[in-house]
Amino acid sequence: MRVDLRTERERRGLSLAQVAASCRIPQRYLEALESGRREDLPKGPFLDAYQRQYLAYLGLPADAELAPPPAAPSRPAPVGPAATRPP
Repeated sequence: MRVDLRTERERRGLSLAQVAASCRIPQRYLEALESGRREDLPKGPFLDAYQRQYLAYLGLPADAELAPPPAAPSRPAPVGPAATRPP
């Protein structure tokens, strides 16, 4: 089962601040979990513990796989004179 933490949290009408207060997980770590920025999370057992705790708080299975974050929208290529200028 793949889950999107942000979608699940919003579906339940919860703010990040509410989850952070209830789970005692710093909000910046919750944001990193939701956006897939694992490099912004503490290493070792804390990462797994925070993820399991967040899933449990949302009523989701502890072994749920986190969905990858949505890809950033790509920018359209510039058009016009600025696009043809040499560097």
